[in-house]
Amino acid sequence: MEKKGKEVDGMNAWYAPILIARYAFNDKIAMAGRYEYYNDADGVIIATATPNGFRTSGYSLNLDVSPVSQVMFRLEGKLYNSKDDIFLKGETPRKENFSIATSLAFSF
Repeated sequence: MEKKGKEVDGMNAWYAPILIARYAFNDKIAMAGRYEYYNDADGVIIATATPNGFRTSGYSLNLDVSPVSQVMFRLEGKLYNSKDDIFLKGETPRKENFSIATSLAFSF
C-alpha cells in the first residue's frame, strides 16, 4: 500500500500472489506450472487507463531439460487473461495474451 500523494487523501493498494509447483522426473528433466494474479486497480505498477486497471491472471507451464549439470534448456507456454482489453494483437486490443518462449541457460 502507498499513500496516493501529498495533496490527495487515500491509499493505493496492489498485490500479486504467485503459486508455483515443480516436479522433477529425474536429474535432467523437470516440469513446472505457475499461477499468478496481479491486482492493481489504481495503476501503481502498470498504468492501463482502463476501468479495472491491471487485474490480470497468468498461467504458465514449462519443461526444463538439463543435458549436463551446468546447462538448462527451457520451453515455456504462458497465457495472460485480463478483465479489460490491455493486450495488443497487431493493433487490436484483447483480454488475452499467449506466448511460447525458449531459453538456454549456462552456469559457471
